[in-house]
Amino acid sequence: MTDTGMGTTRIRMDNTDSLHLMQHATARPCVPSSPAAQRIGAVWDIFATTDTPVLRRFLRKTQRAAKADPVREEKRYLDNAMMRRLFEEEGLVSWRVVQRPGDAVIVPAGCAYQVS
Repeated sequence: MTDTGMGTTRIRMDNTDSLHLMQHATARPCVPSSPAAQRIGAVWDIFATTDTPVLRRFLRKTQRAAKADPVREEKRYLDNAMMRRLFEEEGLVSWRVVQRPGDAVIVPAGCAYQVS
């Protein structure tokens, strides 16, 4: 997760269960220096299916999202400050998964997620 508001995968949701296997990773020199950025891999934020209505409401309120589904639009990424605000205002937290080469991440159908 970065403070830049940019991840490799913006908030989205799949209709089926998905398996994501990381076979290789390289350091990116443009990533800001932080403990998470110094390790090679990916950071996943996965939300429970029951959290989706709250997440949608939060995105519409804070990101000026269109009336369309802000999760399915895949246009937004919640940085650290927005994740903190999501918790403070809505009590919502993600499951945070750190993935390294050789690790697989399974995302259940209907769970919103983002990746950095």
